[in-house]
Amino acid sequence: MQTIVEACGVRKSYRLGETTCEALRGVDLTVGKGEFLAVAGPSGSGKTTLLNILGCLDTATGGQVRLEGKDVSGLSPDRLAEIRRDKLGFVFQSFNLLPVLTAFENVEYPLLLQGVKAAERRRRVRELLAAVGLEEKMENFPSQLSGGQQQRVSLARALAGRPALVLADEPTANLDSRTGEEIISLMRRLNKEQGVTFIFATHDRRIMEHASRLVWMEDGRITQAAG
Repeated sequence: MQTIVEACGVRKSYRLGETTCEALRGVDLTVGKGEFLAVAGPSGSGKTTLLNILGCLDTATGGQVRLEGKDVSGLSPDRLAEIRRDKLGFVFQSFNLLPVLTAFENVEYPLLLQGVKAAERRRRVRELLAAVGLEEKMENFPSQLSGGQQQRVSLARALAGRPALVLADEPTANLDSRTGEEIISLMRRLNKEQGVTFIFATHDRRIMEHASRLVWMEDGRITQAAG
């Protein structure tokens, strides 16, 4: 299996006044292409910190992260921004849609940043909104969409740039149980049909049950791995 992202001895510490908080304590993790991986654990276990470092949203204090075989540790903020734009997609629990843009424009936005030509942008956005069942809502603003619909837009946006990897931080946390189940099923379908690689930080038992592999974290370390 082709490796998408790899963490080798990753550590992360924060200064809190006179004390140092060790958020990650030497994490090793290899994620292969096409995985549907859940990182679970109690609050404060380090799962979101790990996701942020794998997604180049934060940098490690020590260790190494390789994305598609290339070391991203120590790269400049501008270079990390380019990697996020071109290689990664993100789904957050708060949706993070731009309120002044329509569903179509929110999904189109990363393609504008990538310099994709207008005709290709339109084709890709329409295709993605159809894939998440929102072809009839593409001109609606986020305020005109339900929470589940907003998360579907967020998912379409995450996939727009054809990323190597999608990172999802508690994507069902703000959804009711039925809508959460629909979003999980949609992501699993896209994973199976299109080979999209997903890594989740989650408390949701349903995501854990759907995962191709489950990693459990406690106190900044991976303590169990299954699947």
